[in-house]
Amino acid sequence: MSVKMKRLLAVILAACIVLSGCKAVQGEENLYETPEDTVSQIESALNDKDEKALIACFDKNVQKVLSGGTKVVSSLLGVDTEGVFEIVAGLYGMSESEIQCADYELTVMDVVYDGDKNCVVYVHGKAVNSTGETAEGDFEMPLKLQKEQWKIKVTLKDLGLE
Repeated sequence: MSVKMKRLLAVILAACIVLSGCKAVQGEENLYETPEDTVSQIESALNDKDEKALIACFDKNVQKVLSGGTKVVSSLLGVDTEGVFEIVAGLYGMSESEIQCADYELTVMDVVYDGDKNCVVYVHGKAVNSTGETAEGDFEMPLKLQKEQWKIKVTLKDLGLE
């Protein structure tokens, strides 16, 4: 997994932990029908500071871990993950308040399918914090089709935990 992908995952996971005042994504339509839809949902969740909507963009296994919050993750890893996520966010130049105050823009550049149920989405991401500082770059986002919904495919190995 590329450094950019690990960085994005770290920021997304940090955002999942530090965001509060969540609201659920509801509706009968399939919000994840295409890979582009999923990237759009990620962007909306980040900009709306909606932890539950962000977690919903991941595959079921990751959702179970993330929805349990830091206590479950901490017990699985044997470390204080809340502190780890703050450190990771800091290493990538984003404080907790910057994660909460940044505006995100994700643009799908290309989608390459590997069969019917897996793909890699090539995304250009941009984040602008409250002081106007901009961070941007290109990264790959692996997705898999689960029950007719494209979800972010992440393993413990991808996160460097295996």
